Amino acid sequence: MAEEFLDRVYPSILTKDKKKFRYKTLAEDFATINQFFFEYLNTFNIPTAFVAKTDEKTLRFTSHDIMPFYIRVVNYIDPRLAEILGKSVWDPYAIPVLEYFTATPVEEMISQNHIIAAGLTEVESLKTMSRVCTKINAVLKSYFERREYALISFDCFFGKSGDKLLLCGEFDPFHVRIIAKNDLSSAAEKIMLPSNSADLKKLSENLLTIIRT
Repeated sequence: MAEEFLDRVYPSILTKDKKKFRYKTLAEDFATINQFFFEYLNTFNIPTAFVAKTDEKTLRFTSHDIMPFYIRVVNYIDPRLAEILGKSVWDPYAIPVLEYFTATPVEEMISQNHIIAAGLTEVESLKTMSRVCTKINAVLKSYFERREYALISFDCFFGKSGDKLLLCGEFDPFHVRIIAKNDLSSAAEKIMLPSNSADLKKLSENLLTIIRT
């Protein structure tokens, strides 16, 4: 039986939190950034759904059913939690923290118990996804540290193809939060996520510069 594929065409205009983001090369930039990280993770035997880049705006994936939740891997203590935990802002965690969020229709933080109790996936599948996230973190954290960047956090989306769990996205500036180590300060949070199109273009170009050097 022939393998089935899904093509992801990156749009020229994105809507996030009711805001519209656009700039001339947005689609091409997002396709290039995601292609790089999928190919890079594949070299470490991370199970991804990525197959190939088919044109400037399109990536091809193994056909899969996407999980209704995603996992955020967090390496540094943000300003809100620093106050709650009595720690300094942007201190590194001793181990990566895994946070779980619903993917649609709205993003809400949930627990592992929510995921299992609601039947969103099986216990063993969740354990596997969590282990993969930890491995991805080790790979990407080292990658960025060699380039003098701190990997604050990133999001992992998974899909299921048959009985296989596969990483299927995303590595754009909305889902990967990095900052030059020298810029870690109380104000750092404001410059790690895009609040407008100009921010998104700047963060995308920064990621492109990093992966091309």
